[in-house]
Amino acid sequence: MKQILLTMIFTAATSIAFAADNFKMNFRNEEITNIIQHYSKETGQKFIVDPGVRGKISILLPDVVSKVEAFEHLSSALAINGFAISKQGETMVVTSARNIQRSAIEVSTQIPEAKPIRMYAWIYTAHNIQQNKSIETCEFFHQKMES
Repeated sequence: MKQILLTMIFTAATSIAFAADNFKMNFRNEEITNIIQHYSKETGQKFIVDPGVRGKISILLPDVVSKVEAFEHLSSALAINGFAISKQGETMVVTSARNIQRSAIEVSTQIPEAKPIRMYAWIYTAHNIQQNKSIETCEFFHQKMES
């Protein structure tokens, strides 16, 4: 009896933990800011949203998804509408893709993670590399980013 009770408690705790990390992102013709607010509420991620970010989008995911998957879909939906996300410290900034390219793009000397998808400038300092090897090096890093 004790073993059954422990199994039930463990199963309930696992379900609660699973529910906390996964949630629904199923929106039809919803205001962009409402979807960002929903994502923020579910994940605890901080956002600053430019007042120019307006419009309606649809993200139709009938099953629950992870935080990472939800971010990828949100990022793609924003990109389709000309908006982008840039990480500034611990906060995500949402504005037009053009504004991020001009002034708010995240810059680092570290190789960025391929996911979540976002605009990112990576600065690579080459030392003692031959000109013909520099193209091979860039192609290697490009392939690494795609995988």
